[in-house]
Amino acid sequence: MADGTDAVPIRWLFGRSERRRRAIQYWVGDPAKALLIAAVYEGLKALPIDACSGFGAMMAKSASRRYSELDARGRENLKQIRPEDSDPASIDATMSRLWRSVVRSKAELSVLGRLWRAERIAVEGVEHLDAVRAANRPILGAVLHLGNCEAMGVACGAIGYSIAALYTPDENWFEEQFKARVQKRYRFHTDRIARVIQATRSAPR
Repeated sequence: MADGTDAVPIRWLFGRSERRRRAIQYWVGDPAKALLIAAVYEGLKALPIDACSGFGAMMAKSASRRYSELDARGRENLKQIRPEDSDPASIDATMSRLWRSVVRSKAELSVLGRLWRAERIAVEGVEHLDAVRAANRPILGAVLHLGNCEAMGVACGAIGYSIAALYTPDENWFEEQFKARVQKRYRFHTDRIARVIQATRSAPR
């Protein structure tokens, strides 16, 4: 739904039960969720960076409950990847750290534009990028999500590099539009940061 190709027709609100359920979620539930996120975002913008990030950490437990299927999938993956640390206490601790990181990153969207000015982002090895660009060669980067992945776009813009980045769109189309506006505000869609490309079947080749 995030790319607009699977929009639910509004007439489904008056259709059979399954269609009506999907239409209610799409036209009522999803916009309500996106509106709440936008309201929280606007409120968090007034906070200091640390307080904003701390709010995200505080909300981590409720996020793990709201996204219980993702939480369960993560726990099962940990058992497969690290069987030596698959006891309940270790898995609980790892998932707790994961959710704090994820929700902190979401909250920090509100202060994203301040991170570079506040010297919260450090970049090392720029000389290697400069050498490749001087040789007129393409640059392909693999980004690990060990922190706020949105900071990459801010940092690249600050050091003078444009990027094209793949990402997975949110299932909530209305929330996706809000995120796109936030990213555009922080130069994710301007001349310095070339574009973000949704990893969908309709993505350009």
